[in-house]
Amino acid sequence: MTAAPKSKPVYLLLVSLLLASLCLVGCVEQPTAPPTSTSPASGLPAPSTPGVQVINATPEAILSEIDQANQAQPLAPPPTPTPTRPPGAGPRLSAPLPALDTLPNPTAGPTTARLLATLTGQNLTPEGKPEPLRALAFSPDRKLMVLADRLDTWLVETETGKLIQTLRGGASSLDWSPDGLLLAAGGFNGVILVWRWDKPTAKFRTGPNRLAASSAAEAFGDTVEVAFSADSKRLAGFTSDGNLSIYNTDTGQLHQAFVSDFAGYLSWSPDGSRLADEFLNIHALSSGKTALPSDEIGIGGDGPQGVAWSPDGARLAVSGNSFELLVVEVPPKPASGQADPGVTIVQTRVTPRVNNLTGKSITIMPHLKEGRPVAWSPNSQLVAVGNVPEAGKISVWDNRGKLLQTIAAGQEPLRVLEWPRDGLVVCAGSDGAARFWQLDH
Repeated sequence: MTAAPKSKPVYLLLVSLLLASLCLVGCVEQPTAPPTSTSPASGLPAPSTPGVQVINATPEAILSEIDQANQAQPLAPPPTPTPTRPPGAGPRLSAPLPALDTLPNPTAGPTTARLLATLTGQNLTPEGKPEPLRALAFSPDRKLMVLADRLDTWLVETETGKLIQTLRGGASSLDWSPDGLLLAAGGFNGVILVWRWDKPTAKFRTGPNRLAASSAAEAFGDTVEVAFSADSKRLAGFTSDGNLSIYNTDTGQLHQAFVSDFAGYLSWSPDGSRLADEFLNIHALSSGKTALPSDEIGIGGDGPQGVAWSPDGARLAVSGNSFELLVVEVPPKPASGQADPGVTIVQTRVTPRVNNLTGKSITIMPHLKEGRPVAWSPNSQLVAVGNVPEAGKISVWDNRGKLLQTIAAGQEPLRVLEWPRDGLVVCAGSDGAARFWQLDH
């Protein structure tokens, strides 16, 4: 009876040691995942501990799996960058031009025109035809000029045609500021580029300022008509969606804006206080208001396509689909504190309108740069219209609406018409050539 109680503790101790040994061996040789608990509310496994990852593989096995994955799905090669189009060759001048200041100025209405030279662009369209010239502007001293097609813009010497600089990208319109410091290029996507002149290098600086004349025009890829005021302090950009934006050229900030439905061409008054569009709406910067023409003008439905304010400020000339030329006299700028009289046009002089009942026909041009550009002579005595009476022709009139002569400048539509000297008219157009015409009696 006394031996039994002494042997029971020894037996229990041996059993405990055996169980502990078995547990240790099992934990080392057969590792098991930790028990998964469940959420009493949903019955879903509880989330694992963040940042803990168990890898049951050797480094060699991991590298082998990576190699196999790379072989099965090789990495795509990096994309090939799109090559930048090199600038095209500069335009070629057929013959040297005389100094423009030496050309005679006609004292009376010129009745003849002599071709002095032709400046031809070298870019071609995808169809192999000459890329149309779309814009041209002279420096204030007329010793340099810039011209552009859709692809390139070139700075050349006027008399020799020597290429000085190529600006990347083309332009639909160009204007050189009267102080000679800025060049504005109206683009094909509703954007204006402004280049600054660098006097030490006698070239335009790289990296132009970018101005968005109209968000709608930018979205639709619209072209922009650009023009500096006479004091070079304002730059106007007009898109054919009717948005007229006026910028401060010192800061590049928007200064003022007007809206003129369906218009896209503009001209500054010589004093820089007003702007006229092709429908003869006059926009006054001082008041921010627009004065409409009198009803007797009646050009609203006639598809006007070009407008120019005479250098003396006394007249406006506008061309249109249903007429060749309309010349109107406008009142001067009102005195301070007085209402703008732009709504009243003093007198109207109309060249013979086309009457469909008479059987007289004219070429109907689209409302684009192929329309009817208008330009005044510097002395305000003459006005010229492009593509009248047909594409490639230039009609020259006096300021009373009398036709003086017609210049045959090719058979393709003209997009550009400039009058840098009283005795010199310059045109350019769809045949890729700019022509210099000396006017004489």
